Amino acid sequence: MILEKHKGYVIGTTPLSTSRTIVTLYTFRSGKRKGILRLTRRTRAYLGPLLLLNFQLRGKEHQELLGMDEVSLESHQFDLASDYLGLTLLQHWAFLLDRSQADGHGDERVFRLLGHCLEKCRERPDPNTFPRVNLYLEVWLLHFAGLLPRGQALSTATGLTATDLPGADETTLWRALDSKILCAVFQTTLGDFLADALQLETLVETQRVLGLIWERFLGYRLKTRELLIKQLEKRSQLNR
Repeated sequence: MILEKHKGYVIGTTPLSTSRTIVTLYTFRSGKRKGILRLTRRTRAYLGPLLLLNFQLRGKEHQELLGMDEVSLESHQFDLASDYLGLTLLQHWAFLLDRSQADGHGDERVFRLLGHCLEKCRERPDPNTFPRVNLYLEVWLLHFAGLLPRGQALSTATGLTATDLPGADETTLWRALDSKILCAVFQTTLGDFLADALQLETLVETQRVLGLIWERFLGYRLKTRELLIKQLEKRSQLNR
């Protein structure tokens, strides 16, 4: 008999029936894990993106999917998810973790990074800060995956036009990123990065190149990211 206790963020659900669903979570110790949850009025409220849950996985040896029980809510993002932009941000982060992290291989740095970014969004629920928080999380996730260098002299002098970048190799792509922005991410805390004097407009090209790097890494277009960027642009125009 297997009995595992975990703490993890909800990053995906797959319905099995009207009364059961597969829940994918990113846990503190074991990375991405899945369990079958029986749906009740209480447990249905625990399926929102990036809710942090305490739970148990229980089942027999060699069982492909374990049952999920003893579920309790550790922290939530209900206020953030009540706004469409905030919900889009949460869904994008959940998607990134689901697709970029391997099953059963934990990285406590990723878990802490996500928690820190969510905390800042709760502390400062200003949509104008969302582009920076998202950029900060995406850069560090790519770094943890070995795709972005740290502590190297980065050059933006690639000589490439916007139409050249989609076909460029990985080294060229990361060299196309703004070195000042990367240094700000790698050398400061998230709080300091949000308070930095960098203008939001300077992040536009960096966000675009990051999108290309993610597409190269995962092998397909990120529709959640495209929707998020579109919503961020729309909200930015409304706030001018």
